[in-house]
Amino acid sequence: MNLHSAIVEPTLNDWPEEPGTSIDHLLWLGRDMSMGLAVQKQPRNEKAIARYFSRITCRIRMNQHETDNYAYDGDPGQDKNLLGHLKDVCAQSIRKLDYEKEIALLTEIAEEWVQRRKKRNNNAGNTGYTPMPADRQARRA
Repeated sequence: MNLHSAIVEPTLNDWPEEPGTSIDHLLWLGRDMSMGLAVQKQPRNEKAIARYFSRITCRIRMNQHETDNYAYDGDPGQDKNLLGHLKDVCAQSIRKLDYEKEIALLTEIAEEWVQRRKKRNNNAGNTGYTPMPADRQARRA
């Protein structure tokens, strides 16, 4: 058991919920849900928007890290929907244009993979199975 799960999380989870209370405890938890709640409570808080943006886009970038001819890690449709939500969240930010550039790039990649999977599923009897490319199989051997 580590210090974070033994002491930090229980303490932050017990933080009192009072009107006007700081959202710092939600950001310190570092979970998607807690950061989303922080943004929901204070939609113009730049620190909350920046951390939520970073958390979501980091995970999506990881899903897309080798996308040229390799399988997409995760669900590109789900990532695309999450990016649409993130765009709405970032609309309140003074850094809106910077965020929108990154969101547009990640959305384009996710959409490309949604289309690839649709095409592949239509051609493969809709099994949903995505075989590993032969060159990647060779490197694993």
